[in-house]
Amino acid sequence: MNRKPIFLIILIISIQVLLIGCKHNDDTYTVWTSVDSYTDFQNVFGDLDDDYFTKISFYDDGWNLLYPSLSNADKYQWNEEKITSYFIGRSFIESQAKELTSWLITTKHGMVSLRKGNTVYSIIK
Repeated sequence: MNRKPIFLIILIISIQVLLIGCKHNDDTYTVWTSVDSYTDFQNVFGDLDDDYFTKISFYDDGWNLLYPSLSNADKYQWNEEKITSYFIGRSFIESQAKELTSWLITTKHGMVSLRKGNTVYSIIK
């Protein structure tokens, strides 16, 4: 009895199982980023202390008011890793970046804004 075909079939099945098991989360999320002056942010959302951040959830009515002002130039399809990298690039530590990413991707419509001096960095989903 020739065992090569059986071995080959088992090898192919094993490789497929391995590849399926190693599949990464390829979900992407539509996000917008913005860089605004603190004065502009304050006029719409209120006070935010320097070097602090805020998380804001939007009900549908609030989202419907905000959405038309979002620019396609600042619109991205990012996966979870890219969103986390965005936060890390804004001086968040990795654990906090992952926590904020998790919050943002599980929120229907939300925004995280960070104030640095007279500049506010926001990511909106």
